[in-house]
Amino acid sequence: MNAGESAMTAFWTDWRKRTYARAALAALLLSVVLSPFAPTLTSRSSEGLGGDFAAFYGAGVLANQGDYDNLYSETLQAEAQRDSTRVAPGKFLYFSYPPVVAWGYGFLARVSYVPALTLHLLFMLGSLVAAVALGRSLLPKIDEHPQWTFLVALSFWPMRQVVAGGSNTAFTLLLLVVVWRLLESDRELAAGVVASLLLFKPTFGLPVLAVLVVSRRWRAVTGGAGGAAVFYGANAVLAGWGWVVPWWSQAEAFGRKDALINGPNASSILGFAQNISDVQWAWYTVLAGLFLIAVWLGTAWVWSNKSTDLATLMAVLTVASIWGSAHAMSHETAVLMLPVAVLVQRASKGVAPWLIGLSVVSWLGLAAVSLGWAPMFFVSLVIGAAVLHELPGWIEKSEETVADLVAHG
Repeated sequence: MNAGESAMTAFWTDWRKRTYARAALAALLLSVVLSPFAPTLTSRSSEGLGGDFAAFYGAGVLANQGDYDNLYSETLQAEAQRDSTRVAPGKFLYFSYPPVVAWGYGFLARVSYVPALTLHLLFMLGSLVAAVALGRSLLPKIDEHPQWTFLVALSFWPMRQVVAGGSNTAFTLLLLVVVWRLLESDRELAAGVVASLLLFKPTFGLPVLAVLVVSRRWRAVTGGAGGAAVFYGANAVLAGWGWVVPWWSQAEAFGRKDALINGPNASSILGFAQNISDVQWAWYTVLAGLFLIAVWLGTAWVWSNKSTDLATLMAVLTVASIWGSAHAMSHETAVLMLPVAVLVQRASKGVAPWLIGLSVVSWLGLAAVSLGWAPMFFVSLVIGAAVLHELPGWIEKSEETVADLVAHG
């Protein structure tokens, strides 16, 4: 150890690590919790208080009125937001989730907007805390440094925007971690049931259920099929047995409009290409579409290998859920904290500078609209590329581990 390293070790004591982590975390938490009362603390302030939450709250208001036939009416959604939320004048945030999601938000819509927003914010914070807590049993480095893990996750701009900006991706991350934990514990039936909960956001739920089929985890598939049936039935009770047809039609129409309006926040490979082309088919959008197919074929291949460990499988699946999505926005890249955690766990060298750089660069997402494209697209490329670079070694090590277990009975 040279003199510089010795001095750094003497300064960077365990007490200082804990104290600085707690101070930084307290500052971050304070800025997030204050956001319902000071919208300038979030980049969504131009949309009014609460960002995306206005769409969910307005859908909850409509759900409480029981008129699911008109749930996806832009006119009625705009009226509900104007009359019940703090959405900025002239702004309109569309709700395109399945009917049962509106029903769930109806419970929050029974209280006034600011308390509901505060409850939603606390729930998303709680989801992130729970994800980190469950991660302690999956990755030893999280168990050693839970405060630093939470600090890194919350300082990642997309995750902060999820919590402070009224979205729900922190809950998506929690469900992914729960599925991982249940599979690791060989509780596959329960894992499938939890995976079906991700159908509240089908762009995540359907791929998770698909890889369970590809990996031939039949008990998990059984749980997922049962959960999916309940999910479909719950929506049918609310909006009729043919609910999926109007829902799909409006979701497809919304996707086309959002690609034009919200294109600068598109963070998937296809979404980024469509934004650059103004949603026109160009050679690079065709190439992006082919790459999207390749991403999911590759993911299926990795999951079909029964000897590959679950940390590798979940890291690959999460990257694919962003790279291979037709409609992944910047805030949804918050789920990439999962593969980042796996990369950190398996790193042979210190990763603090890399994590700090990742967090700092992620805040360029604030400039997405002015730039006209999403900086988070490139952040997701870097994270995914790191996973791909390590993937052959991870698979080889998994196969060696399985071989050793078989050899030793």
